[in-house]
Amino acid sequence: MNQSMTKNVDALLADVEHIQAEPQRHHFDNGFMVELDAPQRRDEIRIVAPNGRLCLKIQMEPDGPRIEVAGEDLHVRAQGDLHFDCARFEVNASAEVALRSGGDVIHEARGDLNLNAAGHLKSTAFAQEIRATRGDVHVLANDDVRLDGETVNLNNPKVYRPSASASDVLKS
Repeated sequence: MNQSMTKNVDALLADVEHIQAEPQRHHFDNGFMVELDAPQRRDEIRIVAPNGRLCLKIQMEPDGPRIEVAGEDLHVRAQGDLHFDCARFEVNASAEVALRSGGDVIHEARGDLNLNAAGHLKSTAFAQEIRATRGDVHVLANDDVRLDGETVNLNNPKVYRPSASASDVLKS
């Protein structure tokens, strides 16, 4: 190969390496942009808002994709079931967490279940049952313990049976 051809091939290879090192970008009419990072750095896809705020980032890690989603409001809708399978699940909300169901809500822990509140803990239902399947029930108060009911039974072996289920009460 002559010297001129070698310079042209070297220049072409340098251009190809430069192109591969730059992220690929696609701009939408609404100002959003999709970026695909170069494979030499990290396999990553990003969606960026017109103001430069990152909305979605998908990184292809050795153990699978890592997904980050950010936005003013995020909504997930499913016509059927929505499942999360993971080792640990955590939700942090700076103001409030609301969980609503048109049916039953089931909290099941194979270990301990801890409810802690800096303020009041209120529980309201048609009927309530506190049961220890093994062991004692402890009620501790810094001040008085009040039991107020039509009748207060102590050491009564009568088995508690609710007269209506929660779903029956909600229907009425």
